[in-house]
Amino acid sequence: MWHENYDQVIWFCSLGTQFVFGPGGAIGFNHMLAHREFDDMGLVGEQRDEWKWKMKIMELEALKHINKPVK
Repeated sequence: MWHENYDQVIWFCSLGTQFVFGPGGAIGFNHMLAHREFDDMGLVGEQRDEWKWKMKIMELEALKHINKPVK
């Protein structure tokens, strides 16, 4: 993990139970909760955009692992 991503990774991990599941497995992260958290943290403008971008990258990577077939 790069130092500049530390806060976002720790935040994302703290919300690890907030994935939405369907019949085929995890389908995404609860963005409603994330945006509420952003409001609570006072994130606005470019800073908020950066957190959203990093969250989406972490979500995509997490989904690959969560939905990985068991061998």
